[in-house]
Amino acid sequence: GRPEMMTQLVELSDTMKLASECPVGKTAMDVVRFLLANFHDQFEAHIHDGACQYGICHTALDHHTSCPLRSSETLRKGGNRNGAY
Repeated sequence: GRPEMMTQLVELSDTMKLASECPVGKTAMDVVRFLLANFHDQFEAHIHDGACQYGICHTALDHHTSCPLRSSETLRKGGNRNGAY
């Protein structure tokens, strides 16, 4: 990441809270804001040192995105709504 991305995350969370029509969308970034507020030094270390100071972030994780209100509509990285690749 880049240092300006931390500011962009806060700005994005403000925008999502104001613009989202979905109740989950309004609060989705609360976790990110909590992490930025309470673990700011670790984000800084990842950005400036390019490494995790605790050595736990050494591999990229595969992830998926789904809305809890539409739990059957899972989107996977590189996949479709059925979760297939």
